[in-house]
Amino acid sequence: EMKYLLETRIKKHGKQSMITMKNQLLQNMYFCPFNLSFNLLNKLDVDKLYHIEELNQIENKIFGQFSVNTSHEIFKGHFPSQPIMPGVCQLNIITDIICKQLSKKYSLTKAKSLKFTHIIDPNKMSLINFNLEYTINKDQIEIIGNFTFENIMLFKYNVEYKEN
Repeated sequence: EMKYLLETRIKKHGKQSMITMKNQLLQNMYFCPFNLSFNLLNKLDVDKLYHIEELNQIENKIFGQFSVNTSHEIFKGHFPSQPIMPGVCQLNIITDIICKQLSKKYSLTKAKSLKFTHIIDPNKMSLINFNLEYTINKDQIEIIGNFTFENIMLFKYNVEYKEN
């Protein structure tokens, strides 16, 4: 599906446009802090992008389900003919869950591992399951977890945050 999307964008915008876009994305990934992306998300009412349907905690494990707002503005541009939840939005959901559940403010400092193993299609995936396990060390927190839909692994992550 991703190959189809890339081929479609190349046909529509041209190969040079895709190279420019790729270079801009790489530049932003390596030189802009994650928090800048999160600040941009706040302008898009990202809190209306999803709704926590179920939230549970047993010791240092948090798990539950969230639903995706299929009519959210972000899907009009990502992508118009095939909506996909952006990776930065998935990271934002993790941040929101941990901040709300622990009643503290955290900022992402390190993404040790981010594996987007399957796209999140909001029109086909009504409830996304999340599981995370955290370890707190002073003012830092490490989180290892995943998003799944039915038996499909969508996103696996290992991230670090620092308390604000």
